[in-house]
Amino acid sequence: MFESLVRARRTIMRRSGNGSAKGASSRPPRLPGSPVACLRASGSGRTFPGNLFAAFELTIRAGQCLAILGPSGVGKSSLLKLLIGEHPSQNGLSLSWLGARPQRLAYMGQSDVLLPWRPVLSNVTLGDAVRGQRKDIERAQDCLEQVGLERRWHAAYPHQLSGGMRQRVALARCLYERAELVMLDEPLSAVDAALRLELQGLLAYKLARTTRVLVTHDPFEAARLGNAIVVLGGAPASVCLQVDDPRTAPRSFDDVLVRQNAERLTRCLLSQPWDKLRAEGGEGGRPHQSAATSSAPQAIPSLPCGGGQR
Repeated sequence: MFESLVRARRTIMRRSGNGSAKGASSRPPRLPGSPVACLRASGSGRTFPGNLFAAFELTIRAGQCLAILGPSGVGKSSLLKLLIGEHPSQNGLSLSWLGARPQRLAYMGQSDVLLPWRPVLSNVTLGDAVRGQRKDIERAQDCLEQVGLERRWHAAYPHQLSGGMRQRVALARCLYERAELVMLDEPLSAVDAALRLELQGLLAYKLARTTRVLVTHDPFEAARLGNAIVVLGGAPASVCLQVDDPRTAPRSFDDVLVRQNAERLTRCLLSQPWDKLRAEGGEGGRPHQSAATSSAPQAIPSLPCGGGQR
């Protein structure tokens, strides 16, 4: 068995044209999934007092998760608005579909956005009600049971549920939609750490074959769930770092590579020029740092990545 693995490794290295293990390992991992869409920032979008985005390009791949990190006000929500179709262009951003445009999209945000006058089951089938289509009650019940909500809760109203149960209903609604593209805007930021880990697993398992775009402020969540993970920063904003992990999610919370990637992402976020962002129209109230951070990342002490502490 060991000898066959060695021969396979040598064959791969010969085909790559690189005979050293060091050269082979330096290549970025190749993400599976065909390109679905391309998000481009031209660098010419105007917003007071300057450009919101520098020029960059992001590719969304079929069945993969594009995770986007960055400080508040950097433009993460603008990317989601473009995908939703709220605007044909957004602050110099443009969207190109590289195949058939998805016929059905789903959105799961920081708030569960459940209608308080509709019971749980009716909230799951809300999309059908809005479109004037026939509801599939059996499918809705199955989706709720998949996320751990038993039948006795299906007739309950949102005010009778805990925060974690409401988030499960929101996830069940995403599953019910059979969406080709799911947009996740900090979907688990309102729940406690232990439940967050559990719901991260549910999100990844239940949406495994769906194309996802995840906006989060949590480097550990991005490292656990993302296949292509990008950090937006600066003013105008650009891609400061991209980390690729083609492995299936969710990855274990104590996985070594997850912890390493989370630390890389954290260091990049901590090196952002907060003073410049605030001066050029970003959100106020950010931690004050010296101007030196805007020119080059400063030495940052080793930080826990959150894997073992969650």
